[in-house]
Amino acid sequence: MSPRRLFQSGLLAALFALSVGALTLAPTAALAASSPTITGITPPTGSSLGGTSITISGTDFQPSAAVYIGGILSASARLSATEITATTPPASLTTGGAANVTIINPDGGAVSLSSGFFYTAYQPPLTITAVEASSGPNSGGTNVTITGTNFSPAAGVYFGDVPAGVVNPLGSSAIFARTPANVSGPVTVTVVNADGLRATRANGFTYTGGISVTTVAPGAGALAGGTTITINGNGFARGATVKVGDTAATGVLVVNSTQIVAVTPPGVLGTARLVVTNPDGQSGAKEQGFTYGPAAGVAAPVLSSVAPNAGPTSGGTQVTLTGSNFSGGATVFFGGVISPLVNWNGASSMFARTPSNVPGPVTVTVINNDGATATLPNAFTYEGPTSGLVIGSVAPETGAAGSMVTVNGVGFNAGSWLTFDGVPAATSTVVGSTQIVATVPAGLSGKVSVAVAQVGAPSSASKGSFTVTGTSTPPVTTPPVTTPPVVTPPATGGTGTFVAAPTFSASGQALVIFSGGTADQLEAAASGAKATGAWVQDSSGAYRLLVVGGPSFLKDQFKAQFPAGLGVNTAATLTR
Repeated sequence: MSPRRLFQSGLLAALFALSVGALTLAPTAALAASSPTITGITPPTGSSLGGTSITISGTDFQPSAAVYIGGILSASARLSATEITATTPPASLTTGGAANVTIINPDGGAVSLSSGFFYTAYQPPLTITAVEASSGPNSGGTNVTITGTNFSPAAGVYFGDVPAGVVNPLGSSAIFARTPANVSGPVTVTVVNADGLRATRANGFTYTGGISVTTVAPGAGALAGGTTITINGNGFARGATVKVGDTAATGVLVVNSTQIVAVTPPGVLGTARLVVTNPDGQSGAKEQGFTYGPAAGVAAPVLSSVAPNAGPTSGGTQVTLTGSNFSGGATVFFGGVISPLVNWNGASSMFARTPSNVPGPVTVTVINNDGATATLPNAFTYEGPTSGLVIGSVAPETGAAGSMVTVNGVGFNAGSWLTFDGVPAATSTVVGSTQIVATVPAGLSGKVSVAVAQVGAPSSASKGSFTVTGTSTPPVTTPPVTTPPVVTPPATGGTGTFVAAPTFSASGQALVIFSGGTADQLEAAASGAKATGAWVQDSSGAYRLLVVGGPSFLKDQFKAQFPAGLGVNTAATLTR
């Protein structure tokens, strides 16, 4: 027999063995010069549907070498003498099983690895095609039918991350489930088979009713907590609690059904989920509702200089802040008073306008919108009188009777109010020692002077003017109290009484002094002074609710703000 006929005979024998999947060694070929080997196959398993890309490692692979998997010629590509890639063909049985892997070089050299690849059984996909009903209350209990394909008899159902309390499979294409309690909003519906396969449907069910949280402001603050936040939403009930992350917030005040004020607890760096829970167990959440400190990987700001570094106590000085890592939306404080105007000029520069303040050097603080903070002690010095009242600005400068006006300045206290050409404002609200918000009284027109009156102090000289637009009938007003009551403060507290009964001015305010006492004692004292339904402004300028004889939950809100009562001889203002 000629050499050529002998080679052809060997190749035919190899192909016959491949067709039955029994070849373990290359057939003898008299002229074969190569001796390929197989040392590994990656990955060693794949679907019985075929299509798995595998890499065969070994030696002596020739160009145009053929690859057979389970006796079937496969698409392949030789990368080198030691590596070939191939795509598995479909298996003969969808139940899977082992298959031989064979390589035949063009010169007849061949090698086969018995059970070199394992076909896994085909599993039809698990799917969810519909969820009926698609919405229900936060309390749960809604009967839902989920349709799809290939559900197992022991499948489980989740609404968001919460497992359904009742699950009844209705065959491979339908499951009955009862919704668990959850927070408001859409959630993903998930079906998990006993073998771990799962199918999901994003926004498959929406929890309605109950409560929801829409916004949180500010959205960031210090890691140590203590940030006062305003939570807006719907469905808030008296006695609601707030959690930021896993920790309860403090000072929770339910203003009404759409707003809550609370103080953040200490947290960890990054974003936290904020949850509001009503006494009946209904809850609403905002994912990533509050951010503690700077975001991960973001450098903290650095404040290097403030120029100019001095200006009048009335404020209004335009300063340039230089440093690094300033963010757009950053806020600037001068000695604890927020700047009324900040313009971001890039990561290393900002422009700010100084607010009014007391004389002397102050620390300048920059707070990025992610809560990261930079401070520079004694960076700006306020120059001006050391006592008395100072008006720095009036905004807006025109408006009709009944419009709101904001006056910034220095030296305001809880017993201050605005006058327009000597006429007391319809209402005056003192915001700390540097700001008063007032309502323009009726009966004035044209340009009028604006001044601040104060119990026991002269009015300040007006700065600028305010123009009253339109005309109105002069009101009948009662001049405000211009002298403080003559009182002798007690030496110790604890009696739960006012040192002197408050006398309200025409603007609805009265300067009072509390004797120390518990919240219950102070409520009783306020009731005797006919202060029912009033707000108390403490010595820091912050307003807190003081209600006597009202709904019990309002009393509770007052107790939450002053759990130990007010200190001895605490000066405060009542506003009705």
